[in-house]
Amino acid sequence: MSSWRPRKGATNEKGSLVRLSIMAVVVIGLFVLMPPPSQITNGHLGLLMLALIVVAIMLGFPTAFTLMGLGRCSPGLPTTA
Repeated sequence: MSSWRPRKGATNEKGSLVRLSIMAVVVIGLFVLMPPPSQITNGHLGLLMLALIVVAIMLGFPTAFTLMGLGRCSPGLPTTA
């Protein structure tokens, strides 16, 4: 096991800001491309929800695999603090 530890007070603020920015761009783009509210149907809302779920999942995978690669999130193994 490696003895690597993040420095005190280290956070991933830049990565979080990038992910939130991507999510904001996608959400704004979806609302721009949606028809006017008077013409929105259940199908439009379903596609909107599906798109938001897909984006959230795709933004979460790099974080999960990075944490697993660093040994911070290994199921069944003790975590290092």
